[in-house]
Amino acid sequence: MGRRAIFLTGATGLVGSEVLRRYAGADSVRVFAMIRADSDETLSQRFRHLLAKLDLSPAEIMYITPVRGDVTAPNLGLEPAIADRLAHEATDIVHCATDIGFGRSLEEARAVNLLGVVNLMDQARQWQRIQRIAHVSTAHIAGRRTGTICEEELVHGAGFVNAYEQSKWEAEVYLRGLMDDLPIAVYRSSSLVGDSRTGRVRQFNFLHQTLRLINSNLVPVIPGDPSGPVDLIPSDWLADALVYLVDEAFEAGRTYHLVAGREHSFTLGELVNFTAKHLSQSPGRRRDDDVQCPEIVDLEIFEKVRRQAEEAGETRQAQVLSALSHFIPQMAVPKAFDRTHTQEALAGSGIELPAIENY
Repeated sequence: MGRRAIFLTGATGLVGSEVLRRYAGADSVRVFAMIRADSDETLSQRFRHLLAKLDLSPAEIMYITPVRGDVTAPNLGLEPAIADRLAHEATDIVHCATDIGFGRSLEEARAVNLLGVVNLMDQARQWQRIQRIAHVSTAHIAGRRTGTICEEELVHGAGFVNAYEQSKWEAEVYLRGLMDDLPIAVYRSSSLVGDSRTGRVRQFNFLHQTLRLINSNLVPVIPGDPSGPVDLIPSDWLADALVYLVDEAFEAGRTYHLVAGREHSFTLGELVNFTAKHLSQSPGRRRDDDVQCPEIVDLEIFEKVRRQAEEAGETRQAQVLSALSHFIPQMAVPKAFDRTHTQEALAGSGIELPAIENY
């Protein structure tokens, strides 16, 4: 039996690089890792940097081939020889490339998150041996919906907090229309924190920036429902679960929630208190310099505080609240993500989500 040939997009990103780490050195696969670069020299430099970051040995990278390309370009920007090779060899696509900039315009967000998917599927139709297409999405395609969000649910008219959510939702709608013709499964990730085992954070997101600002007592208010769950998962669990589901339990047409779920989540009130307590106890912090818990308010009051800071010339606080407004309002539309399909598919795998207090 020959090796599976996996075409991996977003290889230098957080999820893509963790997926690459798990395939490195595997006996049954080879990986074509697509990296955005404007020249072969830049490609080589970025690939070397990626390998150093992942601490991979020469033996582990024997079956990893860096590929220069860009999901926003026609034909993915692939060189003809590579494109021909993929057309005859690629068996799997794991699509991790994404633009997570919450402050992007809708047009900017669509360039990668929607049109990039369109370009990739155009290629997939031409590749002769494709058996699996794994699309990494976000649970926040639910946008401003509230209540319990099930894995197969997609279409809604609740609106979105930012263009990232909308562009990822549009990509899923597009892919749902192709599932009769292509072997596509969707894996929706929750918000990521660091590695649950080491605590290491390799890509800072809205959560880490919010924690940093809370640590500096620069966040007086947070919009939300104190009793609403805040779904957070560690990056290592996501990668372990994703690779297992693709390799061992792939089912075309299925959507999975790679999330903590209500039972494994802090409420917003618990998260804010837990954060303030532990930051106040961090080494090197003065005893008289406790972290102040932000007040949890509704969205209308949050916007009022933000406008008052602008009008009063409190530039720093106005900037902080404006930056938070791109995603934090998601806390004001509390929801819980159902993970029934995921739990069933992971049963017996040994891949268990750690307790939230531990990561």
